[in-house]
Amino acid sequence: MFQVVAEGVQHFEIQVYNRRGQVVWESDNLIESWNGEYFNDGTECPSGIFVYKATARDFNRKKYNFNGRVTLIR
Repeated sequence: MFQVVAEGVQHFEIQVYNRRGQVVWESDNLIESWNGEYFNDGTECPSGIFVYKATARDFNRKKYNFNGRVTLIR
């Protein structure tokens, strides 16, 4: 499970990509989390490394960019 929680965030977006660069999950909800399935629809993603990219804006409109890797182990 992958979840991001932050205070003072006015806008948030996150995408998770597979090794082919395809989006396997995305959200603009800080509380929603990725459960290792394609768009949380019940179809499991294979084990491997996934890349995430997230952007957030605070109440002062300052933009923050986050990216990294998540290893999914089954």
